[in-house]
Amino acid sequence: MLYFARNLIIYKMEYYMTKPAKRNGNPNGDFVLLSTPGMHGMDKRIQKILNRQYGLDMPLYQIKQQEFTSLELKPTCPHTIRGQKAFLLMPMQWPNPNIQTMMMYLTCDMLTRASVQDITLVLPFIPYQRQDRKDEPRSPISGSAFFNLVAVYDLVRHIITMDLHTEQAQGFFKGALDNLNSRRLFADVLKKKLNVDQKDLRIVAPDFGSSVRADRFSKHMFNAPVCVFEKKRDSKNVEIGKVIGPSVKGKTVIMYDDMIDTGGTARKAALRIKGLGAKDVIMCATHGIFSDEKSVEEFGRAGIPVYITNTIPRAKKFMEKHSDWLTVVDCDALLADAIKEQCQKGGSISQYM
Repeated sequence: MLYFARNLIIYKMEYYMTKPAKRNGNPNGDFVLLSTPGMHGMDKRIQKILNRQYGLDMPLYQIKQQEFTSLELKPTCPHTIRGQKAFLLMPMQWPNPNIQTMMMYLTCDMLTRASVQDITLVLPFIPYQRQDRKDEPRSPISGSAFFNLVAVYDLVRHIITMDLHTEQAQGFFKGALDNLNSRRLFADVLKKKLNVDQKDLRIVAPDFGSSVRADRFSKHMFNAPVCVFEKKRDSKNVEIGKVIGPSVKGKTVIMYDDMIDTGGTARKAALRIKGLGAKDVIMCATHGIFSDEKSVEEFGRAGIPVYITNTIPRAKKFMEKHSDWLTVVDCDALLADAIKEQCQKGGSISQYM
């Protein structure tokens, strides 16, 4: 009898030590939201949406990042996360994509050794995706190499991101990947701001590779006619071409793409479209990389409004400096919706893709 009682006590102790935590009676309490530096603003907003709108009382733990004098990095989590399903929110471009890629790798190692149940990476922007093929001899396919690095850890079974540069890049990752888009976010804002209808509007793809993306965006903007801006590149500069499609003269033009980097090509295209008689030209891009701030300032001088989302964190000072031409549309609710659906058995994110 004593032997049986002893074994029962040991069994119960082991059960409760390994059982996922349930918080405030929430059946989804075995999920936890984690964030690294750079996301300590978006993380709180996402947690608030999950709690107030969906009743998910998901705890938020902010990962601490220690940098040694040798420039080595060490991420640590301030709370126990054993047995939890972890959503890890990371900024992959800020302050440097190479540093953040290493930080992601080390954080996944830390979470694995902390005995989480599995890991979902919430990466609003994923770097290296323009390098999706060998464009010259003896060069890497860096887009594939990035996902190979992620796949080192078996617990990383899911990725949530926004607007990959090419949709086929999803095939680089062997697990589940949710590629959300910003079309509805921009459409909701622009419909309220612009007093136009279908006949007064044109959606322009900055190149042929973006034509499918622009066509899908058009469906949220009164099914406005879609045009393509033809351009040719060489190793030194960009030769601006012409607009293929319906006339843009006297129309409000929205140029829609997945990202703006230095903005040089997009700005020249916008000025060329203005020169063709467009009434207004507005640029929308999911990811505002802005790697060359001096070049980016030309948007303000050219009088071209630009709309981006907050997939890449920006300093408050930067936003205030460029507030006359730059508008940021929050994607927090969209990411929260995707997280919520993954927390539910049979959840679906088809409506967000």
